[in-house]
Amino acid sequence: MKAFISYPEIQEMVFSKTDKNVVLSYKDDKTVSMAHRLAIHVPLIGKVEKNIKVNITIEEISGTDIKLKYSMSIGMVLFFSGIRKLLGDIIEKSRLLSWGDEGKIIILHLDEVADKKNLHNFSQLIKYCTDISFKAEKDGVIISFNLQNL
Repeated sequence: MKAFISYPEIQEMVFSKTDKNVVLSYKDDKTVSMAHRLAIHVPLIGKVEKNIKVNITIEEISGTDIKLKYSMSIGMVLFFSGIRKLLGDIIEKSRLLSWGDEGKIIILHLDEVADKKNLHNFSQLIKYCTDISFKAEKDGVIISFNLQNL
């Protein structure tokens, strides 16, 4: 079974849940680029805005866990490293994300996200899915899977 989700649909979902405008685009068959205008308040300087771009690669999908590898500019890597040090324990305790053993790896726990967003029966649905794969295309992403034991 295959499901296609366009980049505008994903962008709208992100906006509806976070009020953040992101722009997604195709990088290669396993990688999607995400661009966003980030505004932060810096003491003594005031509001600073910066366009950021992150390439997100799906490394592996295992059950309800998605192993993501990210790449970004050196400045953003340093900023993200600082955030990770400051908020790392809080993020780990949320159980939504965890850090991979290798650098620049994040593991997204979809079952925890589904619970947090009250998406009932997600864990039951996913147990019927095998061979889950992801493929980025120019207009969106395709998620493929086999259904079993229905």
